[in-house]
Amino acid sequence: MPEEITIDSLTSADREMLLEIDQAAFGFDARDMDPESDTAVIEWDRAWGARRNGELAAIYVVFSFGLSVPARPPQMATLVPMAGLSWVAVHPDHRRRGLLSAMIRHHLHDIHESGRGERVSCLFASESRIYGRFGYGLSTESRRLALRRGTTLRPLREPGPVTTRFEALDRERHRKIVEQVYDAACLLRPGNTVRPAAHWQHALEDPLSRRPSGAEALKIVTVHKDGTPTGYALLRRSPSWGEQTPEGKVRVVDAHALDPQSGHALWSRLIAFDLMEEVTTPPLALDHPLTVWAAESAAQQHFGLALWTRLVDVAAALTARGYTRDIDVVLDVSDDLCPWNAARWRLTAGPEGAVCEQTTAAADLALDVRELGSAYLGGTTLASLGTAGLVEERTPGALAACSTAWRSTVLPATPYMF
Repeated sequence: MPEEITIDSLTSADREMLLEIDQAAFGFDARDMDPESDTAVIEWDRAWGARRNGELAAIYVVFSFGLSVPARPPQMATLVPMAGLSWVAVHPDHRRRGLLSAMIRHHLHDIHESGRGERVSCLFASESRIYGRFGYGLSTESRRLALRRGTTLRPLREPGPVTTRFEALDRERHRKIVEQVYDAACLLRPGNTVRPAAHWQHALEDPLSRRPSGAEALKIVTVHKDGTPTGYALLRRSPSWGEQTPEGKVRVVDAHALDPQSGHALWSRLIAFDLMEEVTTPPLALDHPLTVWAAESAAQQHFGLALWTRLVDVAAALTARGYTRDIDVVLDVSDDLCPWNAARWRLTAGPEGAVCEQTTAAADLALDVRELGSAYLGGTTLASLGTAGLVEERTPGALAACSTAWRSTVLPATPYMF
């Protein structure tokens, strides 16, 4: 019998079914779940279920975010509307039946037709091999550092008058400080996601189910400069003892600072707790200042988070970001899922702004929308993709010129996983 796949909107009344499919797909311990808390961030008008022959078989949800992208010089980043794709799950009984393909197509077409103004869709992939075929390109990378006791940071040339304070996290009292610093930090580096209120509420909660065994409740270190908050870190300490030797660990959950002095003071405080043998960082940009300050301490490095980016509206997305030099280039873009993108586009851009319009002129570069997603945040260059045989240069010099113009001053990173 032919199979029928339909995609319908879900409501909060479908919470239990949504969690059941999510648990079945990912295999986590359902006893650790708090249905109300775990689904508090869901925008129920953007929650969807795919049914196979009438049976709910797969789910996905979308978050309404802002994404920081390269800005016009001298600014580092500016914000564009972004659809955050998450909770993508297919029940094991219904795998390999086209449900994921149907949901991604539905997601992209819904963004295009909704009028929300979202230029891009982004996600974190549970498996890296899944989403490239849907036009998503790997656009940010990060790493976590493990700093041992005795780590020293290289001193700054001008430390400045900065103060720090360590205390228990008070969600109501500290939320304004954390949001203020985070929102300002989003404009300092591409790849950051502006969090809606529900995500902040969830991030600052501290239920026992989220604490590693033996870890304390959330603590916060705040940084102030001339009375103004300029940095913060959320952390947990887990005490432990070896042979009469302290082996405690500090796990930094989230940390941001608005200038080198504040960042240096913040991390100097975080590595100075007594009885703590190791400090692990949240995901950091590959060129984060801490990687320079602690370069002589042989910090261990671990893979961090990687954001995948997909251009849903090529013209609007390329117009919205900044460029470091003048370029006038025609891009021949292929896009199997979004036919409105499959065309030749003339991008005329520079430090003063950008215009991207459809054209019949001969193409200078030919590439898939996936490569546009990889290069969009300025960390991956079109030249590197061309070297890999993924971008075809039809006009000599076009690849180098675009790579220079698209490059971000600082490497993009996405420290908040959604």
